[in-house]
Amino acid sequence: MEIPLRPYRIAKEEGYADHLKRSGVSVAFLQFDGLDDGIYRTLRGAPLLETKLRAIEACKAAGIPVVLVPTVAPGINDHALGDILKFALSRAPHVRGVHIQPI
Repeated sequence: MEIPLRPYRIAKEEGYADHLKRSGVSVAFLQFDGLDDGIYRTLRGAPLLETKLRAIEACKAAGIPVVLVPTVAPGINDHALGDILKFALSRAPHVRGVHIQPI
């Protein structure tokens, strides 16, 4: 089942990832623009890296695989793609892939 997930809620609300798993969520596509809060401040208006990392860990604990989805903006985070891929590989098999979306 694919539904829009709220990384902030997954990261902050105890048991929410477990609820999603029980509800039939089989994979989480998580917006993940980089490993630097400067990228998130520019693209999303807030420092979100810690929230993203907590959401990934909550999904892992609940048994929900994750696909990272960076929105790539030239000059903002295109230089970060290698680090995103390395991060994903270091979290395999829980992080199952990276789905790149150019802006």
